[in-house]
Amino acid sequence: MFRRVRETAPAGLVPAAWAFAIAGHLGLVGERPVLIAHVVMVVLLVAFVVLSWGDMRRGVLRAWRLVILAGIPVTLAGVGAYLAALAVGTAPSASSRIAGLALVGVGQTVGIVDAAARY
Repeated sequence: MFRRVRETAPAGLVPAAWAFAIAGHLGLVGERPVLIAHVVMVVLLVAFVVLSWGDMRRGVLRAWRLVILAGIPVTLAGVGAYLAALAVGTAPSASSRIAGLALVGVGQTVGIVDAAARY
């Protein structure tokens, strides 16, 4: 069962994470929960790659492992940028943030659902 969860959970977690981020930018969720969610995502990425390391040795899964490994420091940088933006009170316009988040969220969701379906 645990293997099945690792194979399919990202297909639900990715769009949920982006929906939560958009809710935060719309003011439906406070800044602290958004920050906590971002940190939780880093933890989930690390846990996923550690627990799936052996399964992702070859082929397309090896490519996914490399993408996830590259994504961990980028996600951590996002946490840092979020903290820096909060500290200085600067951010792009709400409509720009929502549009960007929506586009990235849709793209990542399509990619992860495709990967889960093909695996």
